[in-house]
Amino acid sequence: MAGFTWARRGEGTFMYRIVREMERPDPEIVRGYREVSTGNICDAMGRYGAMSASIRPILERCQIVGPALTVKIYPADNLMLHKATQIAQAGDVIVVDAGGYADMAILGELLCLVCQTKGIEGIVLDGGVRDIEGIRAIGFPVYAKGIVPVGPLKDSPGSINLPIQCGGVCVLPGDLIVGDMDGVVVVPRARLVEVLEKARAIVKKEEQLRERIRRGELIYDLLGLGRLLEREDVIEQ
Repeated sequence: MAGFTWARRGEGTFMYRIVREMERPDPEIVRGYREVSTGNICDAMGRYGAMSASIRPILERCQIVGPALTVKIYPADNLMLHKATQIAQAGDVIVVDAGGYADMAILGELLCLVCQTKGIEGIVLDGGVRDIEGIRAIGFPVYAKGIVPVGPLKDSPGSINLPIQCGGVCVLPGDLIVGDMDGVVVVPRARLVEVLEKARAIVKKEEQLRERIRRGELIYDLLGLGRLLEREDVIEQ
């Protein structure tokens, strides 16, 4: 678990704490995000908000959209993840800060079945997962950093519904998590309306571009990319 730092009680600002309540976004806004892709959302946020490319979907096809219920755990220990399944509501996405340690699985089929039965939207973790065939068989959406057969410990506390980092992105409780086959994006709760409007505009623009591309036009010409080369004094022979 090299590189992971855990502040013991009294050694820093981190304290073991469980916050049961969080503010969830308007369900209508959440539904709106199902109409746009993670790529559209990233473009709308100026290429920010995407988790690391190491956070990959376990299912062959999936989409998740829901508010983040955040969990910080000690690497390889899923005690607080079990507690989070007790607190999470239908539609929530459980997001786990495991310190990036993926050589022991903190999630498996049975815990996924618990989440699925409760109506939890999905789980995102920067740690390891196992029981892949079982998870795929029940069809529960999981995004994880690695796949490994070694199971977890259940010895150490952590926190629930405090700010965390997952996949290189800061996640606050109630932020919107959107995942598809390209990866996972975090939309800050305060920007949900703004980003959705921009993402929808991008979708509309792309639809117009598709029609022109089908007529034989090039993106190079449609976006005026030649001007960029001229600006850099590129010589074409």
